[in-house]
Amino acid sequence: MNRKFPAINVKVVLIILFLCFPFIYSPFTTDPEITLRYLCLAGLLLYISIAIFKSKALNFKHLQNPIALSVMAYGLMAGVAVFRSVNAGDGFYEFCKILTMVLLFVLMSVLLSGKKDSFNQLCMAITGGIVLFNGIAIVQLLPLILTSIEKSIIFTVGDKVHSTLSNKNFYAEVLLLSLPFILYNTIVSHKWKRTLSLVSLISSLLIIIVLKCVAVYIGLALMILLFLGWILYLRKNAEEPIHPLFSIKKIGLAFIIGFTILISVFILFKDKIQYEDIKIKMAAIGHFATNPGMIFKEEHSLNNNSVYDRLFLARNSLKMFAENPVLGNGLANWRIFFPKYQLFGNSYWAYGKLRYEHPHNEYLFILAETGIIGLICWLLILFFAFRALLKGYKNEATFNDKLKIISLATGIFSFALLSFFGYPKERFFSLMIFMILIATVATTYSGNNKSDSSPTYAAAFNIIIIVVTAFLSFIHFQHFKSEMHVRNALEAQLKKDLPEMQFQATKAKSAFHQLDITGTPIEWYIGHALYHQNNHQQAYSHYKKAAAQNPWHMQVLNDYGALEEERGNHTVALEMFNRVQSINPDFMNTKMNLIAVYFNMGNVDKAFELAVAHPQRFNEPWRNSMKAILFSKAQKYLETTKDSVLADYLNLQLGRNPNYLLNEFIKSEKADRPFEKEMAEKP
Repeated sequence: MNRKFPAINVKVVLIILFLCFPFIYSPFTTDPEITLRYLCLAGLLLYISIAIFKSKALNFKHLQNPIALSVMAYGLMAGVAVFRSVNAGDGFYEFCKILTMVLLFVLMSVLLSGKKDSFNQLCMAITGGIVLFNGIAIVQLLPLILTSIEKSIIFTVGDKVHSTLSNKNFYAEVLLLSLPFILYNTIVSHKWKRTLSLVSLISSLLIIIVLKCVAVYIGLALMILLFLGWILYLRKNAEEPIHPLFSIKKIGLAFIIGFTILISVFILFKDKIQYEDIKIKMAAIGHFATNPGMIFKEEHSLNNNSVYDRLFLARNSLKMFAENPVLGNGLANWRIFFPKYQLFGNSYWAYGKLRYEHPHNEYLFILAETGIIGLICWLLILFFAFRALLKGYKNEATFNDKLKIISLATGIFSFALLSFFGYPKERFFSLMIFMILIATVATTYSGNNKSDSSPTYAAAFNIIIIVVTAFLSFIHFQHFKSEMHVRNALEAQLKKDLPEMQFQATKAKSAFHQLDITGTPIEWYIGHALYHQNNHQQAYSHYKKAAAQNPWHMQVLNDYGALEEERGNHTVALEMFNRVQSINPDFMNTKMNLIAVYFNMGNVDKAFELAVAHPQRFNEPWRNSMKAILFSKAQKYLETTKDSVLADYLNLQLGRNPNYLLNEFIKSEKADRPFEKEMAEKP
C-alpha cells in the first residue's frame, strides 16, 4: 500500500455522504439540491477509485450477481436512449447522472464487500445525516411558528421548509426512506447513540406530519402496518425471545402516547394548522372517481390542484410511451414532448405559467424515455433485491439479523412506493440512499460474497473507472457553471437588466446544458434579452435555434412565430402559432398573434372572427388590433357599395372620435346584427 495516498474505507465514505453532503447546497443554481452534489459525488468517486487502485482491492465477484447486472443493464439502456435525445448534450448529461450513481453502486459494493459491521455504520450515518437535515429544517420552521402565534394566522410551511433538499416533498421522501434505519439504530444501539437515534426518529415523524406530503403519509401508514405485521408474525413464530422493546404492552403504550400527542396538538392548534389543500385534493379525488369519463373533457375548478395534474401527466406520458414503446423517446425528452399531447383543463396551463420536467411517477418516466426494456431493467433491480432479502431472511436466526433484513426491505419498498407518486430516482439523496441499500443487499445476500483474488484485468478496469469518474467530474463541473449563469440570467430578467441577462445567458451556453430545468432553451434567454433591447435581427437566430431545441415549448414557439411574422414569413409564423394552439388553444399570447397574422395576410374576416371570440377583450392590445380590423372591414364595405356619402360620414366621425368604429361594433353586438349594417346606419 502506498502510504502517500491514504486508504479509504466504508466508514469514511458514509461520514462524507451523510454528515458532509447535507451542507452541500447551492442556491446559486437553478436546482440547488442536485447540481453541486453530483459534482462533489463525482469527485468523491474519483478519489475512491484511485484509493481502490492503489490498494488493489477491486474484485468482480460481488458484481456478478443479478442485482449488479440489472443495475448495469439499466445504465446501458440509458446510454442507448441518449441517441434518441432531441438535444444530445442534455441527454448525455442525464446519462452522466445515471452513470455516476451506477458507479456509486459499484464502488460501494467494493467497500461493503466482506465488512460485517458496515450495516451498523450505514444506519448510524443515516441517523446522523437526518439529525443534521432536521436541525436545518427546525431553523426554517421556528420563524413560521412564531409568526403564526404572534399574528394569529394559519401556520403553513409551503416551500419554506425543505432543509437542504430543495422542496418539502423531496425532504419528506428522504425522511421516509431513512426511518427504517433510524429505527434499527434505536433498537440495537446503546447510550448516546440510542439517544441520538430517538431524537432523529421523533423529530422525523413530527416533521413528516408538518410537511403534509400525501404520498409520504401513505408510505408511512403502509410502513407501520408492514412492520407491525412482521412483529406479530415474529412473536408467533420466532424460536427465541424477540427484543423487549416489542412487547405488546410497550407497542400499545407507544401508540397511545403518539396518538394522544397528535390529537392534542390538532385540538390545541386546529385554528393554526392549514390542511385546506388536503381537503381540496380529497374533494378532487371524489369528483374524479364519480365522474371518470369527464376527467379530461371539462374545465372544472377542482382541476386546479396536483391530483388533476398527476392524472394529466400520466395521460400524456402514456401517449408518449405509445409512440416509441420499445426503446422510448430518449433521455431528457420527456419535458420536451409532454406538451405535444395537449395541455388543458386548468388556468395556469392556459397561461403557460407552469411547466413540468417529470410525470411525478418514476415508472411512467422510465417508460416514456427508455421504453419497456428500460423499465424491465429497473424493475429487475427491485425484483432481485427483494428475492435476495427473502432468501437471506430464511437463513438468519437472530432477531437483530432479521431486523436488518426487514429494514433493508422496508427502505427499498418505500423507494418503490414513492416512485408511484413522485420521482425519488431523479433526486440526489433519495437515489443515493437507494443505491447504497441495493449495494448492501448485493454484497451481503446475493450469494457471491467470497473475497477471491482479483483477475488480471482488474487493474485495467480500475483505470477505466478512474478515467470515467474524472470525465464525469468535468461534465458535472461544466453543468454546474452553466446553471449558475442561468440563475444569474433569471435574476437579471426580474430586475429588467437586459444587457446583464444577455451576458449571463451567453455565458450559460454549454454543450451539456441546452435546456434549463423547465425545458426552456438557453438560446431563448439570449433571444429574449436581445429582442427587448430592440435588437430583433440578432434575436431572430436565437429564437429559431430555441424552437429547434424544444419544438413543443409554447412561449418559445410563440416568440419565434412573432419574429417570423415581423419578417413577413406568414407561413412559418402560422405554422408556429397553430402548433401552440394544438398544445393549448387557450394560450393567450398566441391568440392575439394569430389575429395579427391573418390580418397581415389580408384575411380580415378570419382576423375579425378570432378577435370577436377572444376571451380577453377590450384590453389595450385587443382594442388596437380591433380598430385596425374594423377599419379594414369598413373600407372593404365601402369599396363594395361605393357609398361616398357613408365614406364622408365615417371620415367625419373618425376625425372626431378614433374609437367610433369600435363603438359601432359594440352596438352591433348588443343589437345582434352584423357590424357593417350597424355602421351603415347613420343617425
